[in-house]
Amino acid sequence: MRALAAVLALAAAAGGCLLCEPGAARALGALAGPYLERALPRQPELRARVAALLRRGLRGLATLPRHPDTFMGVIDENTLLEASTHFRRTVGRVMEQNYQDERVFNELYWALQEVKDHFEQLMRRFQSEVFCPNSCGRMEQVWIDCWSCNASLYSCTRGLLCGERRLSVAEDEELILDCSLGWHRAAHGTKTYVFYRAAPPGEQRLVAGPDPFLVRKQVTGNDSGRYRCEMRNPRGELCSELRFAVTATPT
Repeated sequence: MRALAAVLALAAAAGGCLLCEPGAARALGALAGPYLERALPRQPELRARVAALLRRGLRGLATLPRHPDTFMGVIDENTLLEASTHFRRTVGRVMEQNYQDERVFNELYWALQEVKDHFEQLMRRFQSEVFCPNSCGRMEQVWIDCWSCNASLYSCTRGLLCGERRLSVAEDEELILDCSLGWHRAAHGTKTYVFYRAAPPGEQRLVAGPDPFLVRKQVTGNDSGRYRCEMRNPRGELCSELRFAVTATPT
C-alpha cells in the first residue's frame, strides 16, 4: 500500500492541462478502465479507487505552482498536443506489459513521474518562448485554460510604437520598407499592414493589405522622407507601429 500511496500522490501533482486534449483523455480512460481491470482482476474496490484518484490527479492544474516564469495556468494548442503525445506514448508502454499487483503500482509511479517532469519542461519552454514573446505592440494569442479547457483570446500589450528605422538608399535602387516583426507570425488572426507617408500638414495613405512590405523601385530624391506602417488585427485594431526615416542619396 505504500507504493500505491506514492503513485496516487504523484498523480495528484501531474499536469491537468493534459485532459483538455481528447487523445490524452482517452488514454487515461483506457488506463483507468480496461488496463486496471486486467491488472487488478480480483480487487474491484482497489481498482475503482486507483482509477478515481488517477482521474482526479490529472484533472485541472493539480499542485503545479503558478509563477510568471514557469506556469500561468494556460497552455497553447501546440504545447498541449506535444504533452498529450508524450503522455499517450508513456501510458501505451505501461499498458503493453502484463503487469500484476505490486508491479502495477511501481510502473505507474515511474510513468507518472516521467509525465510530470516532461510536462513541467514543456511549461517552462512555453513561458520563456511562447507566452507573450512580443517586446512591443499588442499581440493576441489563443490560450487554453488548464482548469476549464476553454479557449480564449489573450492580449499581450506593450507600447504600440515599435521604434524607428533609418534607411539610406541610392537613387535608382530599390527601397523596401519591412513592417513585419518577429512575433507577428505567431499572433492570432489575419494581419493587415497599412503604410503612410508624411505629407504635411498630415499623412498620405499609400497602401493597405496582407503584405508587410512596401516596395519602391528606382528611387529618386522625391522618395526621401518619413514613412509609417501599422499592423492591425482582424477587428481593425492597431497592434504595432513602425516608423521609417528614408534618405535617397545620389549615385
